[in-house]
Amino acid sequence: MLRIAFSDQGWQCEAFGRRDDLAQALGSRRFDVLVLDWQLPDGTAESIIRELRGPLASAAPILVESLHDDEKLIVHALEVGADDYVVKPLRLAEVVGRIKALLRRGREHVDSETVFGTFRVDSANIQLYQAGLRVNLTRRKFELASFLLHHAGELLSRESLLRNVWGTDPDL
Repeated sequence: MLRIAFSDQGWQCEAFGRRDDLAQALGSRRFDVLVLDWQLPDGTAESIIRELRGPLASAAPILVESLHDDEKLIVHALEVGADDYVVKPLRLAEVVGRIKALLRRGREHVDSETVFGTFRVDSANIQLYQAGLRVNLTRRKFELASFLLHHAGELLSRESLLRNVWGTDPDL
C-alpha cells in the first residue's frame, strides 16, 4: 500500500525486510525519509534509530509506524530519535501528509556546509568550492549542483529535478 501511495506522489521507494539489508543500503546511499515499522523480523526500529542518531548522525527524518498506540511507547520512539509516529492501520493520505511535512522541515534545517569529496557546499552563503577554490555559479546552477551532490550515485528523474531545483510541477 505504501509503495503505491509513494509512487502516486512521484517518490522512489525501496523496501527492506531485514535489518541487515537496510543497514547495507544506508551505508551506500542517502535517503530523504525513512519509514520504519517498530517491530522488525530481526529486532526493533529502536536499535536502528539509535545507530542513525549516534556518531554517524544521519539527517534523514524517521517516521515510525506501529500497531501500538500506547503513549509511553510513542514518547519513547520520539525520544530515541524518531521524528514522527503513526499507528496502524495506516491512513495513506495521513502518512503522505506527514512525510511531506518531514521533508519540508528537513529542507529548512539542511546543514549550512556539507563536504562531498573535494567539493564543499556552503548553503548559507550560496557558494560552491572545489578543492578550496570558489566556483562562480548563478543561484540556479548552485541549487542544481547542490542537489546533484546531495544525491550523488542516485538515479534522478527529470520530474525530481523540476520539483526540487526549479520548484515547478512537471505536469504543468
